[in-house]
Amino acid sequence: MLDLRSEATGPGNHLRAGPLAAALLAALVTYLLMNYLLVDDVITQLPARVPYKSAAYIGWLGCGFVTLLALFATAPRMLLYVLVPVLFVSLVVNYAYASIANVPLSLDVIAWLPHEAAQLSNAWAEYRNDIASAILKALAALAALVAVRFALLRDPWLGRRLTRRGVRMAAVAAFLGFHAATLALQPPLAAAETNLVVFGMPSLFSTIPEPRPVSTQPARAPLVRHVVLVVDESVTHEAYKKLIAPRVRTLPAIEYGEAASTANCSAASNALLRWGVERARIREPGYDPRTNPMIWGYAKAAGFRTVLIDGQSTGNMHNYVNPREFALIDEFVAADRGPDTDHHIARMLNERLRRPGREFIYVVKRGAHFPYEMNYPAGTVPADASRAAKYAAAITHASAGFFAGLDRTAPLSDVLMIYTSDHGQDFRERAAHCNPRPRAAEYSVPLVVLTAAPPLRALLSDAAPMQNRASHLNIFPTLLYAFGYARPWLEGIYGPTLAGPPAPYVTYVSLGWRAGARGADRHTVRASDFVESASFPRRGAREARGKANDG
Repeated sequence: MLDLRSEATGPGNHLRAGPLAAALLAALVTYLLMNYLLVDDVITQLPARVPYKSAAYIGWLGCGFVTLLALFATAPRMLLYVLVPVLFVSLVVNYAYASIANVPLSLDVIAWLPHEAAQLSNAWAEYRNDIASAILKALAALAALVAVRFALLRDPWLGRRLTRRGVRMAAVAAFLGFHAATLALQPPLAAAETNLVVFGMPSLFSTIPEPRPVSTQPARAPLVRHVVLVVDESVTHEAYKKLIAPRVRTLPAIEYGEAASTANCSAASNALLRWGVERARIREPGYDPRTNPMIWGYAKAAGFRTVLIDGQSTGNMHNYVNPREFALIDEFVAADRGPDTDHHIARMLNERLRRPGREFIYVVKRGAHFPYEMNYPAGTVPADASRAAKYAAAITHASAGFFAGLDRTAPLSDVLMIYTSDHGQDFRERAAHCNPRPRAAEYSVPLVVLTAAPPLRALLSDAAPMQNRASHLNIFPTLLYAFGYARPWLEGIYGPTLAGPPAPYVTYVSLGWRAGARGADRHTVRASDFVESASFPRRGAREARGKANDG
């Protein structure tokens, strides 16, 4: 193991000009290899970028090298013991993500990743080889820099000067100043050894805007006693049609065919289902859906007790549920029970739907998140089965099993249950969802209404106009209508209910919400983060027509 000590080792180890130059060259080569993603971007974009921008990137990369080398060469051992693990984690995340997603980290993704830390064990199970390779690359790069430090400090004359207090303080100040400038400028790509810390960590502590209170009261009594939104995990419309629909059709179901999720990643998709999207404001500069009155507030104003049943939690909050939102939830049930979680949730719903009083229940199912084999009993399919076979086994056990477990004698005449999935899956990609350049399959989800309530059946029974045209954005206004809010008012803000008419699809193309790097009050959502389209997200009009004709 290389020694990180900063003491010079004696006059016999004097480092002459040749070896010094070799050490500095080795450090430069190491840094360029460490930041090969950024170097590749600079080189490949040379023909497209104006010269001064390319020069700025090269100069900025040079500043990163100088400040990092200066810190490595001068830092006392205790500082390096802290610094090296931090750099290691950032490098590993950069290398692993680029290998899995086939694109380098963007600032949006970097700000999103710390919120997904709970998925680390799942990522390791699914992408073990990519992460192990990233670990080896990061270890090699940092070991090379430590070796350069050791070589520089072996020279008595240079070692004495590099370890002076003033030199050390200047190196630390230069390093911090460079990264403060990086945070302020927010370039499209940043130094791999620090970008996760510079851009990712602030997102965990950024100012969360206050949601507006509900300012409108229901126009009438609620149409049902229990309103339930069931959000599955990673279930595509195609998987629903083949594996789940036969169990659903034994219930009073209204199916909407292929629907579109608002996002292709769990956290953003679930968040926007809870917060709603004000259609009229998506082009408004600075519009932030986190400031919307949340579904919990609307439910409570209508006299409903609010419940969150989370089949992916053993007690932790995720999917961007923050303390302000959590305060609006009357009961939180951490329901993770392993592969049989969704069966357990079905039994809970059977009991709750017979209770007196009004409840709004938001269910996050366990569903079929990767690695798929964690969602069905061992031995269901062979260990070496294809990814598609494991996915089908997970859907069959968890999601079809959920509907099989629902009580067919439940009082659905007093219940509205809406079922969908957070996003779909694209098996042509290594990362089947959350891709920064997603395909249509990542937005393809089922959408089903279960109810025997006469007013809601009358509103929704003619689903033909909305067949293969519904989206997540139709769910929020449908819930509000069931709570008792006036239809003209809610449709004026949130757009049409599931009764239609069809409206343009809206997708949120970022993975999360950026930290307020330029001030706590800076808006973190851009108008370009929301995209409207007449055809299904990421699918051409011709393909969309063919899909609609297939029914």
